[in-house]
Amino acid sequence: MRNDQAIPCPGPHILLGSSRRQCPCDGALPARLRLFRNRTETEMPAKASTRNESIPARLRPFFWDVPFRRLRLDRDRDLIIRRLLDRGDWEAVQWLRTRFPDRDLENWLVDRRGAGLSPQKLRFWELVLGLPRRDVNDWLQDENRRIWDQRFVR
Repeated sequence: MRNDQAIPCPGPHILLGSSRRQCPCDGALPARLRLFRNRTETEMPAKASTRNESIPARLRPFFWDVPFRRLRLDRDRDLIIRRLLDRGDWEAVQWLRTRFPDRDLENWLVDRRGAGLSPQKLRFWELVLGLPRRDVNDWLQDENRRIWDQRFVR
């Protein structure tokens, strides 16, 4: 089976809140997203790390504009999450997801209404984390966000 071939999604998924609704992917996810989304319990962190943990050296390229050696997971949580959700490669995002459960990443996105992420990345995380499509559409239609997102389009 090819990586981009659609396969049945195990939905319904629990979305934000405690209500159970049909998966936003309408029952099918590309295989690569399904594997990315459905981690086993042993892979999921018990809670967000609050340790004074440094960031692995392999993530340095994502933080070129800040003093990398001073970054700490507990103190610089917002910067680290935003940067890795928006620009992180597969290994960077996997590392992030071992430090923060998906529920924390969902809450982070909801609290900020997706600010700091490109529209394409926001749509990606909508699928992976099961964010409600209506909410993501509202965030993307916000006038302030549209001005920011279109700053380079001419």
